[in-house]
Amino acid sequence: MDDNKTAIFQDFARKAKEKIEEKKKKKTKQLYVRDSDVTITIRGISDEEFLEITEMKDMTEIERDQYMAYYACPELQEASAELVKDGTLTEKTRYKIAEMFSAVDRAAIVRDITRLSGLSGEPSVVDAKEHISELNEVKN
Repeated sequence: MDDNKTAIFQDFARKAKEKIEEKKKKKTKQLYVRDSDVTITIRGISDEEFLEITEMKDMTEIERDQYMAYYACPELQEASAELVKDGTLTEKTRYKIAEMFSAVDRAAIVRDITRLSGLSGEPSVVDAKEHISELNEVKN
């Protein structure tokens, strides 16, 4: 019986390690924004990055969304550097490059960032009893 428990915990630890390593790899996704006629790449952000962005006190919710889009998108970061050079944006407001997107597009980009990060979407948690009955149905 103790060997069985040990095997179960070892399997659990192996799965945990795999998931932790998988989470460290930032997922990316390309999005085409029709209204702006641009393709952007977004990347997932960590729980810590999400918390840092959502707790920025000197910004409105809209500005935090703009910052998240800017933060998770290398194309916006690169383009904003050019706008800082020409004086259109300041170093402090370079995230406002995301104003190029309509409110609905910006919200969609932020939703995709949070989904990619595992911070939103459909959970995989179900009642264990339901899972066991599903396994039994597959076996029968």
